[in-house]
Amino acid sequence: MRYLIYFWWKFSRLGVRPNLDLTEVKKIRIINQMWLIITPIVLGILLQDVLENDLTGVISEVAVLLCISLIPLLHKLGYFKLARSWTFISLISLITLLNILYGTDMGGQSTYFAFVVMALVFFEGRTQIWALAAVFIFYLGTEIWLSQHVPMLADKIDRFTRPLVIVSSLICLTIITKLILRENTRFEKRTNRLLQQLANSNNELRSQQNVVADKNRQLSKVNKELEKFAYVASHDLKTPLRNVSGFLDLIEIELGPEAGEELRQYIGYAKSGAKQMHYLVEDILEYARLDQQNTSLRPVNLEEVLEKVVFNLQDLIQQKKATIKADPLPTIRANESQLLVIFQNLIENGLKYNDQSEPYVHITTQTNRKQFQLVFTDNGIGIPPEFQERIFEMFFRLHTATQYEGTGIGLAIIKKIVLAYGGQIELHSVENEGSTFTISLPAKPMLISD
Repeated sequence: MRYLIYFWWKFSRLGVRPNLDLTEVKKIRIINQMWLIITPIVLGILLQDVLENDLTGVISEVAVLLCISLIPLLHKLGYFKLARSWTFISLISLITLLNILYGTDMGGQSTYFAFVVMALVFFEGRTQIWALAAVFIFYLGTEIWLSQHVPMLADKIDRFTRPLVIVSSLICLTIITKLILRENTRFEKRTNRLLQQLANSNNELRSQQNVVADKNRQLSKVNKELEKFAYVASHDLKTPLRNVSGFLDLIEIELGPEAGEELRQYIGYAKSGAKQMHYLVEDILEYARLDQQNTSLRPVNLEEVLEKVVFNLQDLIQQKKATIKADPLPTIRANESQLLVIFQNLIENGLKYNDQSEPYVHITTQTNRKQFQLVFTDNGIGIPPEFQERIFEMFFRLHTATQYEGTGIGLAIIKKIVLAYGGQIELHSVENEGSTFTISLPAKPMLISD
C-alpha cells in the first residue's frame, strides 16, 4: 500500500517543475490523477471485451488508450497547454462516439458535466469559451443523433459497463474538486505566510529607516555644529594671524641691516607659515560659508564670470605667460559668487600645477536636454590615477607647500558646490599631459541660453 501511495504521489507530479506557478502545477496534477483513474478502468473494460470477443469494444478501448497515452509524454516534454487541450478534445470525442454507438446508457449527461468542469478548470479566457461551446455542441449533437437513430451497439452493454463509466466520471469530478479545494487551501496558507513575512519585512524596514533617519538627523546636527565651529574658529583666528604677520614685519624693520642672515631666514620661515595659515583659514571660512550662502538661482552670464576670474588672476597669467581659451559660454541660473569660486580654483590650479613653456586652460561646454557640462582642460603636470578620487577630499595635497602653494581645500569646495546644485564633477588626467575636469549640471532649471 505504501508503494502504491508513493507511485500515486510521484506520477501525479510528472512534469512539475520548480519554475511553474501554483495554478499550472494544480492543472498538471489533476490531469495526471485523472489518467491514473481512467487507464485502469479502460484496461479492465478492454480485458472484458477481449474475453467476450467484442472486436468493436476492443478497438474502442485501444483507441482510448492510445489517445490518453500521449498525456504523460506531453507533460514530461513540458507541453502543458497542449496536454490539456489533447486531454479535453480526445476524451470528449471518444465519449461522444461511445454515446452514439451505445446510447445514453453510457452515462452521457454525467460525463458531459465532467467536461464542463474540466473546461472551467483547465482553460482561461477565449480558450475557456471555446471549450464550453465544444461541450455544448458535442452534447447537443449527440442528443440530436440519438433522437433520430438507434444506437448500433446498445444491446451489447452489460450490467458492469454503464456503472463503470458513470463511476469513472464521478471519480474524475471528485478528484478535480478535491484537488482544487486542497490547492486553494495550500495557496491561501502560502499567501497568508508570504503576507506575514512581507509585513514583518516592512516592519523591520520601517524600523531600520527610522534608525537611519535618526542617525542622519544626528549626523546633520553634528555637521552643522562642526561647520559653525569651523566658521567661528577660522574667523577668530584671522585677527591673531594678522597680528603675527604684522609683528614679524615690525621685527624685521626694527632689526634692519644689523640682523644676520640666519635670523632673516628664520623670520622668513615664520612669515611664510603665517601666510600659509592665513590662506588655510580663508579656505576653511569659504567652505563653512557655503551652507550659509543664498542658494536662490539667478541669471549669471558665465562669460562675465570668466572675465572677472581672468582679471583676478592676471598676475599669475602674465607670470606663466599662459593662455585662457573658452568656447561661447551660456547664461545659467546660479549663485555668482559660487561660480567665481569654481572658475577661479580650476583655472588657478591648471596654471599653478603647470611646468609647460606655454601653459593653457581651455573651457568648453556640452549641452543636451537633461544636462549641460562645463569642461576645464589644461596641459599641466597631471594627477596619478591612484589619487584622482582623493584630491576632492578636504586637506588632501599631492605636493608640499614649498613645491606648490595651496591648502588642499579648493577642490573640496568645488565638489560641495556642484553637489548642492544636483550635479557631479569628474576628473580625467594623464601624468605630464594634463587634466580635464568635467562638471555636469542639470539643464533644468539652471540652463537659460547657450
